[in-house]
Amino acid sequence: MKKQVENTGKSNEQVTVRYNETSSLFASQFILNTSSDDVTISFSSGPLADPSGNGTILPVHSRIAMTRDGAKRLYEILGSVLAQNKSGPAN
Repeated sequence: MKKQVENTGKSNEQVTVRYNETSSLFASQFILNTSSDDVTISFSSGPLADPSGNGTILPVHSRIAMTRDGAKRLYEILGSVLAQNKSGPAN
C-alpha cells in the first residue's frame, strides 16, 4: 500500500509512504508518559478482569514514542481532523 504525502521538512519533495505493516489494532484506552525530551503513548483495547482474580488489568498491545515536536504536530492534525468531522459522520 503506497500513498503520496507532502514532506513536512524544509523541501517541497514528495515522499512515498510504504507501510511495512498494514494491520490495525483498536485502542480505547491509552497511557501517556512524558519526559523533557519525548512523549510515549501506550495503547490498550481496554481493561480486562485479571485471570488470577486480583482486580482489573490493562493489557498494552503497542507503544509509540515521539519527540515533543512530533507530539505537537500529532496534536494539531488530530484536532484539525476531529474539528472537521464534528458536524457529521466521517466519509
